[in-house]
Amino acid sequence: MQTPKFRLYYPKQGEREVPIMETTNKYLDLSGAISLSKSVAAKAITIVNTKQGVRTRLSSQLWKDLGKPEQVEVFLLGDKVVITEAQNPDNALPVGDKRYIYGTGLAKKLAELAGVDFKARKSNGEPMSAPVGSYKMQPITEELNGAVISFS
Repeated sequence: MQTPKFRLYYPKQGEREVPIMETTNKYLDLSGAISLSKSVAAKAITIVNTKQGVRTRLSSQLWKDLGKPEQVEVFLLGDKVVITEAQNPDNALPVGDKRYIYGTGLAKKLAELAGVDFKARKSNGEPMSAPVGSYKMQPITEELNGAVISFS
């Protein structure tokens, strides 16, 4: 039996739709598919367990999408986390070298939300860093955008 071959097909205006997953010499119709942008497909943050404590590292794309802020604010919204460029100095967290946010309490809460268990990772021989979450940029106010991070 011959293995089915698939090719991607982007229909031109007016062409008939081809059912998804037809085999051999047919095309995969993506006209109804939703494209995932880099920000949705990329992991939002990495939680790193170090000897000095647990840290949070922003992905380079998330950091760029936020406007490369020197300080951020982090909000809990149900089971999601929202990160914005800092507007309130009282709530601001500095973004350090290599996009790290230093704060063990924050990192532990994010690890809990993401289901990261460093004790289990260590006993399984897994790395002590865990890239987690996907994000989507959303307007917060007319002038401010935020990264809404989900862990599901």
